[in-house]
Amino acid sequence: MASKATEMINVLINLGNRFIRNDVIFRRILSNSSWLLSASTATMGLGFLQGILVARTLGVEQYGILTLIVTYIGVVNQFVDSRVWETVIKFVVKFREDGDFVKSTATVKLCYSVDVVTGTLAFVLLVVTANLAANLFIKDTSLTNLIQLYALWVLIAIPVDTSMALLRVADRFDWLAYSDAGVALIRLVGVIVVILLGWGIKGLIIVYLLAKVVQSFVLIVLSYKIAPSLNLLPWNKASLASLHGEYKRIGYFLVGTNGNAFLKLLRDSDILLISYWLTPTQVGYYRLARSISGLMQFPIGPLYATSYPEFTRLWYQQKFHTLWRLIRKLTLSSTAVAVSALITIWLGGGILIRFTVGEEFLPALPVLKWLSIGIAIAVATNFGHPLLIAIGRVSNSVLALALGIICQLTLLVVLLPSMGVTAAGVSFVVFYLVWGVVVIVSIRTAWRSQTRLVTQSI
Repeated sequence: MASKATEMINVLINLGNRFIRNDVIFRRILSNSSWLLSASTATMGLGFLQGILVARTLGVEQYGILTLIVTYIGVVNQFVDSRVWETVIKFVVKFREDGDFVKSTATVKLCYSVDVVTGTLAFVLLVVTANLAANLFIKDTSLTNLIQLYALWVLIAIPVDTSMALLRVADRFDWLAYSDAGVALIRLVGVIVVILLGWGIKGLIIVYLLAKVVQSFVLIVLSYKIAPSLNLLPWNKASLASLHGEYKRIGYFLVGTNGNAFLKLLRDSDILLISYWLTPTQVGYYRLARSISGLMQFPIGPLYATSYPEFTRLWYQQKFHTLWRLIRKLTLSSTAVAVSALITIWLGGGILIRFTVGEEFLPALPVLKWLSIGIAIAVATNFGHPLLIAIGRVSNSVLALALGIICQLTLLVVLLPSMGVTAAGVSFVVFYLVWGVVVIVSIRTAWRSQTRLVTQSI
């Protein structure tokens, strides 16, 4: 028996070696993602501990109120967000491949400018609508000032997306790892201090804002340090006018990614719909279930982040076979993780809830099981979106999101009165089923079309 077990282990080791050994790009993605995985593990652990402390301290209802404040700020920010970090990755990589460093620098300049405009607009919208949001979703207008206070988050976060994208393009995932873990630690320490002093929700919001200040400052410094390695020029030598002739393409891409952001806003609005029809307590259950099911994504998140620039480079270099092999390996790896995590949550979800936040949150278990199915589908199809971005099919990604969200929100509105918060889990699964099917069909169609054109040109 021992010899058979040893033989089986050796077979698995050999398969693993063959899976990785001769693929330089796959190894590079694993190497880059290992930094983010380390940071994600630390950040996840610190964040999960923070979530447990906050949930236990506030209780279900107050935890739900804090969730609604944070969610509303995020939803409004997404409403005007253009996801310029995707524009940085796509066009900075493209112009660098072409050796046009003036245009790559001008692209970065443009993206920071867009961030300033959208961040400022989001802040103004939040301040103006804070009282309405407190009345509709929290059902307590005395909390308007807390929404307005946390609205500062969108101003503080203005430089974050573009700066992070530059670090990704430069393959400085180690710096991103240190930054993420450090900010998570600062946030946890701040939360502990607030809990000990009994400062409540307002104190927690102030801690979240201060942690974001630290993150923004660090990312600005790091992006400045890597600028020479990306051949970025001083801004006065890269006028936005140098992008003349590219504005239409960049503008189209920004509209597409903005469409993605808007649709994701609608998808994330499920929490607001729950609060409108139900209560902050039900929001607290749902938020806890989202937090636990979200743990399923943490091993794959780093691979997702590092795949963006690699997909773009390989597509522009027309290395289709290499790209397809890379996608296949990433998909197999992520699916194995998703299935393992799904089984773990279905078997041990109740134990995890009792052990972490207590029996008060056990009504979150049914929706947690549904959400874990949806996350498993999301993880298995995780690389569809960055691939569509790389091959220039933003509109297909928007279509997939739109169809998925229409089905999700329709089902949510129909089922909420009878199923309660569990309806959010069911509709979440439906969203990812629809999204996955549309993405897969879109990729197959685009792939066949492009490879046919290349073959004909040869």
